[in-house]
Amino acid sequence: MTAPPPPPPDARRVRPSPLLVRAMAIVVAIVAIEFASGTGLFLLGRFRDIRYRPTQFDSLSSRHRDILERIIGDSTRYTTFSPSLGWTIKPYGEEPPLYRANRDGLRGRRDYDRVPPAGVVRLAAFGDSFTHGDGVTDEETWASVLERSTDGVEVLNFGVGGYGLDQALLRWRAEGRPFRPDVVLIGLMSENPMRHVNVYRPFYLPNTGVPLAKPRFVLSADSLVLIPNPARGIDDYRILLTDTKTTLKRFGRRDSHVHWYHRGSPLDWSPTVRLVKAGLESVLSPSRLVALDRAYRPNAEPFRLTLALIDRFAREVRTAGANPVVLLFPSRADLTRLATGRLVYRDLADSLRAHGLAVIDLADGFEPCRRGCDVDRLAPGHYSAEGNRLVATVIGRRLRELNLLGQPRNDSVAAAQE
Repeated sequence: MTAPPPPPPDARRVRPSPLLVRAMAIVVAIVAIEFASGTGLFLLGRFRDIRYRPTQFDSLSSRHRDILERIIGDSTRYTTFSPSLGWTIKPYGEEPPLYRANRDGLRGRRDYDRVPPAGVVRLAAFGDSFTHGDGVTDEETWASVLERSTDGVEVLNFGVGGYGLDQALLRWRAEGRPFRPDVVLIGLMSENPMRHVNVYRPFYLPNTGVPLAKPRFVLSADSLVLIPNPARGIDDYRILLTDTKTTLKRFGRRDSHVHWYHRGSPLDWSPTVRLVKAGLESVLSPSRLVALDRAYRPNAEPFRLTLALIDRFAREVRTAGANPVVLLFPSRADLTRLATGRLVYRDLADSLRAHGLAVIDLADGFEPCRRGCDVDRLAPGHYSAEGNRLVATVIGRRLRELNLLGQPRNDSVAAAQE
């Protein structure tokens, strides 16, 4: 029997070269590592809020440059630079068709004397855009509705968009106290603790329309210490436009939203590179990783700082002979969660009440949202006119229950306390 002929040369198995096998194995390993790193980044962001967020020091957006140039040229119409507060509202400022300010930079056209008229209970409201009443006309703000609907009551609106309680406290000291209010309403929107550890607003909110720095407080041995605004004068913003990197690094020294260990690079396309940088940040500077749910943890700096700010604010109000009342404003996101979950600021509210403070939770005005409501109608962003009316109703009712809309303050008692 003859042996079968050998297969032709082109039918024999061609083995890949060892070099090609190694290259393919390396590619597969890289893809697997990058996939795992991407998954890790997602999970860390989802459950620990550890994310890769490079802080921009090298340049300003064209929008922010334009805003700063208008502020430097004093050509803004409503909001302006303040060395002590960061920013404030211009006397007689206007931003048609919604916003107008009186001679003292308070929301609305009505001017108020320093001393309230006899028999009138004067309320003074401090806080951010939810106190100010962003998105509605002067007449539709809850402060204006409350004043018009309550006999013998004045409501002075010191709210300023973008403020934290730190700026509100400083505005009370400089501008609110001379108006001798009977009741001081301390407005806190649920997101505000994030602002209390911020100095240069775009470090926290890159798309903000207020590209300015602000003062902040820090806790030292449980005492509040003021860190003044790093922009001491308008010239600091002129320098910012020409020496951006140096100025922004100076602004960021006490800002907890700055990520010093994140440096943008051409390798940032790689999830592994981003994961390593985010991990280094969490180890080397964990206090700078701030998220809203973590900000309300009892040991977190934003929570402790917020409690201290409200406590100091309330003590100064009492020393001036007035009654402090804390207003808690739920955000649009809070309202969407009313039916399914606990509001993020509930523990803060409990702590404030335990300290003996009067607290009005304005979520009570949005009670229908617990069963499902049209949040877009009540809070398309800020509160609508209808939402402001609900807020005014809750505040008026609770102040009456607290007997704070009765007799105006006793000036002799106030004088003795001063």
